[in-house]
Amino acid sequence: MMTTMAVLAFPIEEKIQQEYQQQGLNTRKHPHKINRTNALAMLKEICCSLFVKKKTDPALTAFDDILKATREIVRPNRKFPRKKLKRQPPSMNYKAL
Repeated sequence: MMTTMAVLAFPIEEKIQQEYQQQGLNTRKHPHKINRTNALAMLKEICCSLFVKKKTDPALTAFDDILKATREIVRPNRKFPRKKLKRQPPSMNYKAL
């Protein structure tokens, strides 16, 4: 699934990088990249249309549009340690009988 997403998202990612290089540093402060989580979720939605229904053109154009709309800003040196929480036991409502 991840490989298929990477193959379908690669042209859009290249276009986003080319836009950043063409516009220069004056219009955008940081480069952008696609949101891979949204790309994978969208692929799960359109895979039925792609493989079963054989409606490739509308599915791929919708996929491309959503990838272009859900960009993320790549900010350098933005690494914060995550809070490590203890795993909570399940609620008593869901205990095994």
